[in-house]
Amino acid sequence: MKKVLVLDDCPNMRHIIGVVLECLGVEIDFVATGKDAIARLQTQTYDLLVTDIYMAEPNGLSVLRWIHQYNPLQKSLVVTGWGLEEESSKDQQEILGLCDGLLQKPFEMDDLSTAVVGLLGLERKEKLVGNGIQNR
Repeated sequence: MKKVLVLDDCPNMRHIIGVVLECLGVEIDFVATGKDAIARLQTQTYDLLVTDIYMAEPNGLSVLRWIHQYNPLQKSLVVTGWGLEEESSKDQQEILGLCDGLLQKPFEMDDLSTAVVGLLGLERKEKLVGNGIQNR
């Protein structure tokens, strides 16, 4: 079974991401701080990190930098409410260079599902629609 770590400081966003990941049948751990994410990544193996960027330090970008230095094979998906156009060109390039995928909030549940399926190499037989699931 694939294992995913979700890092987001917003409880509602952790819940939404968790609903999508549960539908995909993956094991999920949740953390609300970058410090907790790094602690988990030091002691456990994850197939994917799903992270927000903007939160208290260490933020998601700091966690991505840590991964790049200590576990460069770790896959990561950034989900962020801040548009990249608000970032400097250098920051945009760094964020995109450190992650394997990026979704802008708000996102459709099916877009998150598609991104996770692609990054984890899962086979998906269902399409997420709103709050429900539709067979394909």
